[in-house]
Amino acid sequence: RQETLIYPILREIFRHHADRLSLFSHRALSINGDPDLTGTPDYLVSHRSPLGRSVMGKPLIVIIEAKQDDFTGGWGQCLAELVAAQMYNDDQDTPVFGIVTNGDTWEFGLLRRTDFILDIAPFTVRNLPELLGALDFAFRQGEISDTCANVC
Repeated sequence: RQETLIYPILREIFRHHADRLSLFSHRALSINGDPDLTGTPDYLVSHRSPLGRSVMGKPLIVIIEAKQDDFTGGWGQCLAELVAAQMYNDDQDTPVFGIVTNGDTWEFGLLRRTDFILDIAPFTVRNLPELLGALDFAFRQGEISDTCANVC
């Protein structure tokens, strides 16, 4: 589902933000090289690093596939990745967005400090303009959440 349903939708929004953000697929998120603090989200959006497109900047959005339509399990994995992203960023004040999707239904959440907020209304591809708008909002919030003025 990832390559046929999820990626084309992400790519459509990402192309409008490619000058400031990077999109990674199955890129490990490792905290201080600790194998116990390493996870691999299905997709990850980060600030674009000044070191180039292939170097991950600060993670901003974590996208997890709800395998076998298991959104509860998907959110468990996503929340763990969101905490890892906060640790990677060394910043709990900057919100990190989480998305869990099976390709048809897309659920959005946000972690800031220790507060996790899950949007109770999922988006679906049946209303593609609304879904693309929600994704664009998350990408734009990521762009303005940190200007990368120091180190990404």
